[in-house]
Amino acid sequence: RFNYLLTSIAVICCHLEAGPGKNQIRLSQIDLLMNKNIKCKNPFRRKKGHITYEDLKTKGIFIYKELMMNEFYLKVKYHDVVLLFGDMNFRVEMEYYKTIKEIESNDMSSLLLADQMNKYGNKFNFCEETVKFIPTYKFHKENNSYTTKKLRTPSWCDRIVYKQRIHNDVTCVVYDSYMNVSNSDHKPVFGFFEVNVYDSNFPEHDFVRFMELNS
Repeated sequence: RFNYLLTSIAVICCHLEAGPGKNQIRLSQIDLLMNKNIKCKNPFRRKKGHITYEDLKTKGIFIYKELMMNEFYLKVKYHDVVLLFGDMNFRVEMEYYKTIKEIESNDMSSLLLADQMNKYGNKFNFCEETVKFIPTYKFHKENNSYTTKKLRTPSWCDRIVYKQRIHNDVTCVVYDSYMNVSNSDHKPVFGFFEVNVYDSNFPEHDFVRFMELNS
């Protein structure tokens, strides 16, 4: 995690529990990640002689101690921007051969409706750019064909999702997969994002949020 100016950003790479029937475990693992406390430097910290009368008059004397704090703990989910990506292992809940037929017809809509991340992951309020690439798992390592071993249903196991405190602060410019990579049974996914960052002289709304998160 890091701060860019006054914007807090958490970047998490994860590998969640594998298996079509392990969806609840995966959701629990995301919940643990989002509620993890991380030690952060206080972006509002002022040296003793730099706290002005105007600060105390407008914000109240109660802020004096908080302004002097050097570090505090912040949960991942309370960052301004959270990027979560990796092999999340969410599966498409559809029979193998029907899934193959839908992929061959280039119709992703029914597959996305059966995707576990879309069906059950909304509780975390993640955003994801529209998925336009075919499922990234499970391929033969030697070529671009899906394996028939154990008839594992092709799925979008590899994802990039994000949370934003302020609507429209994050824009996904590109979201796609590298189909020409053949050294794994997964196809890697990549994304390019634009993020609005903020720098102001002790903004009221940011300080109030800071106090709420640390109360």
